Amino acid sequence: LAGSRMHPVDVVITRAVSFVPVFVLGFEPSVLYAYLAWVSFHAVFIHGNLRWRFPGLRWVVTTPEYHHWHHASDAEGIDKNFASFLPLWDLLFGTAHQPAHWPRHYGTHDVELPPGYLAQLVHPFKRARQQKPGG
Repeated sequence: LAGSRMHPVDVVITRAVSFVPVFVLGFEPSVLYAYLAWVSFHAVFIHGNLRWRFPGLRWVVTTPEYHHWHHASDAEGIDKNFASFLPLWDLLFGTAHQPAHWPRHYGTHDVELPPGYLAQLVHPFKRARQQKPGG
């Protein structure tokens, strides 16, 4: 069970954007620890194979029901539900999707990754370079 799968460059950027303001604003370490505990719990919770519904929370905080659509390969779920914690962002950007039914299929589609860990680390940069005009 993985709470996230991220490229190391993405991890560095995400953590810097998340934690630098906490330190600059002078929050106590206990606040950081509480945040880390919540984030860790929430990541495992939303990725859990739980068919629970939370009608009162479904548009307030992400739940397994909401996040399952982020991983769906059903056509209606592609490029939906990007929010980590607050569905408000998906509502604002038009990417929220939370129908009454659950996804039928999960996983990636039309994605070919090279074999090997190092090749996969380099892959996003090669693909971006190849997509540039004249690249």
